Amino acid sequence: MESPDPKLPSENEPLNVSSDEATQPVEAPPVDWNAHVSTPKEYLRNTTPALIPMSEKDVFRRGIKLALAITAVLITAVVLGLYLSNRAAEPKKARAAFAAGETLVKVGRYRDAIPMLNQMLQYDPNDPEALRLRGISYSNNNDDENAVKDFTAFLKLQPNGIDTYFDRGIVYGRMHKSQEAIADFSRYIAAKPRAGRAFNYRGAAYRELKQYPQALDNFSQAIGLEHETDEILDDYYQRGAMYEALGDLPHAMADYNKAIEISPERPFVYISRGTLRKRLGDNNAGDADLKLAKSIEDRIFQR
Repeated sequence: MESPDPKLPSENEPLNVSSDEATQPVEAPPVDWNAHVSTPKEYLRNTTPALIPMSEKDVFRRGIKLALAITAVLITAVVLGLYLSNRAAEPKKARAAFAAGETLVKVGRYRDAIPMLNQMLQYDPNDPEALRLRGISYSNNNDDENAVKDFTAFLKLQPNGIDTYFDRGIVYGRMHKSQEAIADFSRYIAAKPRAGRAFNYRGAAYRELKQYPQALDNFSQAIGLEHETDEILDDYYQRGAMYEALGDLPHAMADYNKAIEISPERPFVYISRGTLRKRLGDNNAGDADLKLAKSIEDRIFQR
């Protein structure tokens, strides 16, 4: 009868080993080399297949594979070199294109500037100065939609670029987006409170909305700030039109007279004054103004 299996201690149960047993040397088990090392022939086959004799066909195939691998490495190196070379040259090319575009904008060749600035923006779509200059170029080519896009993109990057609010406001005005124009001119005026042209343009936007009192106030402020003859004439003429729209005909007449005094060769002012004179019952003076406007126009067209 077989003796029962000795009870194995549990995982947490301490082993009862006497001190004598603990100090006895333990004999290591013998190494089974056959279990760890193949026979010499198998060892060579598993680790160094090149040492096993190969047929000429196998040698040829391996040579072809090696040649293809080397060729692939060389092609990859050449392509990578060209790519890195082009990448290194891109900033220089982009900056050169930007410089050319900037010069073209300065001399008023806006249509030619756009392709140059496009090259810069292809390299860096968020270059603020390239966006601003391209917006100016689009604006001067009457491409208002793209001008607004570029000005808006610029202002997202440079929210303190005050002059661009003025530029975008003009474009909004041309697009008859008067509320947006007023907002941009107001932002500009807040930073530059003595900018007479901004008051004039904001007045024009209010005029388009038929908000005549606000328009009149802006033209009045522009009059005290403008310096150029054409600008001052325009301020008086525009304010006269607002007085007329509000029914204040004496002030309207005074402003038309002032505009003519500043520059007597503007036919549109004579037309407005002549029409107002006829409205006031002075048909002879009104007809004289309209006739004078026609003669000025004829002289202008004959030049």
